[in-house]
Amino acid sequence: MLDIDHWPALVSPVLVVALSGWVDAGAAGSGAIDALRDRLIDTDGDEFGRIDLADAMDLQQTRPVARWATPDERVIDWPEISLLAGSIGRDVVLVSGPEPSLRWSEVSGLVVEVAQRLGVVEDRKSTRLNSSH
Repeated sequence: MLDIDHWPALVSPVLVVALSGWVDAGAAGSGAIDALRDRLIDTDGDEFGRIDLADAMDLQQTRPVARWATPDERVIDWPEISLLAGSIGRDVVLVSGPEPSLRWSEVSGLVVEVAQRLGVVEDRKSTRLNSSH
């Protein structure tokens, strides 16, 4: 479920979590994280991993997206939570994507694992993430 390309080197990062769906409060969380993501991309933001949600989603509610990558290649984008790191005045880790339908404790545990591995010292979230880890 957790797929890490590489672990970024960060100093005392803050973690920002916003998941779209019922808990998104009128798109306030996803809108805020989109603005932060735009700033990070402008300053060489680093998408370092993802949490695959294929087994944590009700695929009748959140469907994968089929698209043409090239005129000859069709791909399916499965639901996932993206992990992006960078610096916008201080180091930050953005966690964003659709709210899982199932396996909340496992998904939130993975977010906590990422935060601990990166040495997160502060967090901000638009939804409550609890974990027994």
